[in-house]
Order: sequence, then C-alpha cells, then structure tokens
Amino acid sequence: MAQEQDSTLETLYAGMAESAQIIGQMKNELDLYDGSIKEFAQARRAFGLSAPTAFAALVAALPAPPAED
Repeated sequence: MAQEQDSTLETLYAGMAESAQIIGQMKNELDLYDGSIKEFAQARRAFGLSAPTAFAALVAALPAPPAED
C-alpha cells in the first residue's frame, strides 16, 4: 500500500513539474507577444499611422503562405 502511494505521489509530482515547465514556457511566449505589441504601437505612433492603417500595412508586409500541393 505504501509503495503504491509513493508511486502515485511520484507520478503526481512529475506531472506538476511538467505543468510548471509548460506554464513557464507560455509565460515567456506571452511576454514576447506583449513586447511585440508595444513595439508595434511605438512604431505606429512614430509614423503617425492610425491603428487600422498600421495593421493593414503589417499584414501586407507578411510573406505569402506556401502554396499547397
């Protein structure tokens, strides 16, 4: 019984550690996204563009998606 509980706790702790790692990665990605939004807003203001105009220019500058076979 004690061995079974130890195994269950080990599995639980391993899952918690994995979850913490995933949450950390998600936070890093959100921080990068937040930084990109701030940079976009600064550039938009620097060029005196409205948000819709700046967004349209950004979308137009994106590369075309690869052609499907």
